[in-house]
Amino acid sequence: LVVAPATFQQQESNVITVSRAGVDATRSKETKFDVGFVGCYDDIVDGTRDLPHFAGTGSVEECARLCGNYTYFGHQSLMECWCGDSYGKFGISTDCACDDPHDVGAGVNCIYEIAQETDDSQAVLATLTTSQAQGIV
Repeated sequence: LVVAPATFQQQESNVITVSRAGVDATRSKETKFDVGFVGCYDDIVDGTRDLPHFAGTGSVEECARLCGNYTYFGHQSLMECWCGDSYGKFGISTDCACDDPHDVGAGVNCIYEIAQETDDSQAVLATLTTSQAQGIV
């Protein structure tokens, strides 16, 4: 068995291209986030936010991705994503509409915990012709 030498080139922080005998394979490391609902909590008191980092707007899944470097995120108001590593300093609330896909309520957070799971099993291979494939083995 003869294996042609491979060259590795990192294009972005999560994409690696492997070339072997003129055949390119790109592997994309996709990060998935498991999200667990924690509860409804008050957000803002005297200008201080429970979760201090605004990351943008989006669905629960998008907020998990946007806040992936933190332990928790809050989904609030008109789909806002707020991130942090602790929550609850202003107490529990009953004013959240966490199941509403458009407006969960102002001044409150639907808090979710983020557990990061990396799945690097996806590999996208270039189309191989017979002559290209012969150089691999």
